[in-house]
Amino acid sequence: MRCPSCKQRTLDPTELASGPSALGCGGCGGVWIPSRSYWAWLEARGDDEAPDAGDAPTARPTDDSEHAKICPDCGHLTIRYEVGAGVSFVVDHCDHCNGVWLDRREWDALVPAGLHARLHHVFTSGWQARRRRAESEERADARLAEDLGAETFAELERVTAWISSHPRSRTLLAHIRASVEQTFREARRP
Repeated sequence: MRCPSCKQRTLDPTELASGPSALGCGGCGGVWIPSRSYWAWLEARGDDEAPDAGDAPTARPTDDSEHAKICPDCGHLTIRYEVGAGVSFVVDHCDHCNGVWLDRREWDALVPAGLHARLHHVFTSGWQARRRRAESEERADARLAEDLGAETFAELERVTAWISSHPRSRTLLAHIRASVEQTFREARRP
């Protein structure tokens, strides 16, 4: 089985830290995780080791290759999926046999936040839709922060968080809405 990234070397059995059996390339450092190995590993982990979805990964350098890859198991073209959830690289997935290619150090970047145990979710339309929505919200926040200024945006975020967490948030919002509408009505009067 040839490496789908460097195409020069044969993939050899390897063990991933906190992970399933895989096939690694001694040249480029990438790893192929066959679907059967991944699912057997997940089943052996059990629910008691399920990752906390709230963990935020730390930035770790990876060697994300950008060229198309051929699945070393079945020969189909792999598809690149952006991981999101604080991770800025893509993983290659074979939609035919469900194997996954990770470039050098990508597995190590997924482990701290438990994304390695949710890797199968990355390839779903729901995950990708949430990732795109989160990226869109981040861009909108960045534009608003630029427009308002960092200090005003930070205060807006603080007040928003306070209102959201308040037990009577609906009452607070109703009062704010009424006050703002009154202010606009008064401003329109000649």
